[in-house]
Amino acid sequence: MDATFISDTDVTCLAPPQPPGLVCLDLAMDGSTFTSCGIRFSYVPRMRLSSVSPTRGEATKSALVTIRGDGFSALSQTDSVWCDWSGTRTHATVVSNNRLTCLTPNLGRAANVNLTLALGNVPVASNDLNFEFFWRDSVPRLVPDHGPATGGTTTVVHDSSWPADSTPSCVFVIEGHRHVAEPLLREDHEITCAVPPYSGATPDSGGARLAFAGLSLPGSDHDSSQLAAFWYRNALTLARVEPSTSGVAGGGVVAVTGGGWYNSDRVTGRFGTMETKCTVVSPTVVTCPVPAAAGPSSVRVHLSTSGEDYSAASLSFEYLLNATASARVLDRPVRSYPKPIGISARTTDLNVGRATLLEFEGSYAQSLVACRLQGLASPTHSLAATRVGCAVTCLVPGVSLVETSSDGSTFAGSSYSVHCRSFPVVSSVHPQFGPVSGGSLLTITGTGIESGANLRCQFGTVGTPATRISDTTATCATQIGRASCRERV
Repeated sequence: MDATFISDTDVTCLAPPQPPGLVCLDLAMDGSTFTSCGIRFSYVPRMRLSSVSPTRGEATKSALVTIRGDGFSALSQTDSVWCDWSGTRTHATVVSNNRLTCLTPNLGRAANVNLTLALGNVPVASNDLNFEFFWRDSVPRLVPDHGPATGGTTTVVHDSSWPADSTPSCVFVIEGHRHVAEPLLREDHEITCAVPPYSGATPDSGGARLAFAGLSLPGSDHDSSQLAAFWYRNALTLARVEPSTSGVAGGGVVAVTGGGWYNSDRVTGRFGTMETKCTVVSPTVVTCPVPAAAGPSSVRVHLSTSGEDYSAASLSFEYLLNATASARVLDRPVRSYPKPIGISARTTDLNVGRATLLEFEGSYAQSLVACRLQGLASPTHSLAATRVGCAVTCLVPGVSLVETSSDGSTFAGSSYSVHCRSFPVVSSVHPQFGPVSGGSLLTITGTGIESGANLRCQFGTVGTPATRISDTTATCATQIGRASCRERV
């Protein structure tokens, strides 16, 4: 067999047909004097491929596939075995005589390709297998998208990018750990699965922990590139609704105090059988427009963060023939509120959802019977001969005027205003660990980081000033801590 000179160290030649087995490869410089079995060359038989699993994968990421067939042991002594995807190659690894693995290429486009094996540049399989690369263009949708930390919630994962004839499983990524849940039901593009328990710390009262969920093909450790958020949270708690009465025409706004709707933008209220879309004001307060009623009645108020599953907890609400929610005077004890705020300051910062006692002082003070802020009224309480207190609660952020009334029904604006600020809600902290000597600069991401607010970070019981970067970002430096100690920020 003639050889072609390439360089002082390389020649090429074409291997002639031979039966399977090991032969000597020798080289002669003069055409007749050959080396004595200088190199051993192996002829391998044509291999038949029986299956590939999975049979499809995403076009924009690599995934491990398993090819089954027979005779793969003949390839185990070389590192030149390749999976050929219609011209695009990835390295193959022989696992056993009838099984090998390789990674799918990042093809970057949807396509049906022929999958075969090659030894170097030479095909060694007698047949091809079909493999489909699909383009993923949707994010899974979960209903419901929240549940208790103990797990067991039955959720439906809807994903239109998976074909109806595929058989994916649900996958949950919790604290960086991957959990695969076998489907309870498969139907077209919807997969029903039971949510696993949360593997990290138990959610705080009114708080939540975030996980991610999507779909995964059996036999693959690689999941869809886009996953939907699933919130582990405690059950909704309802403490009070203020005011607790309304005219049958509805139209007013009530504040519901409680917890468990953390980071949800789909809170719905139900007054008896009538539903209304609510607004999250803070982790402990939502506001709901009051729907109209057919007539005077007593109903129960429930909340939902999905619009489908309503809270087991409920509050009593009464529809009256002649009443308006905004003019209702509430009877709330002064002792349940924080320290009084002096009337000397004309504008005071208050936190949304937190009740605070305002003081009114002067010869006219004892004539006041109620005050009102953002439509929510409260009675006054005598503090001294010329001073009364009145508890107010901010419902939404912004600067609002405090109104006062001498008869409990007619309100007029006073010269006193408050600046209602939202509670900051923290979604992430980076880095999450640092030396006990302190001094690590943390970047805190969240919402409600308002300009002009007196921001502070608190590590356990130790506080430190924070610097606002934007509405969603702030920084602060860690203080001296304790070794091997985890603090909440």
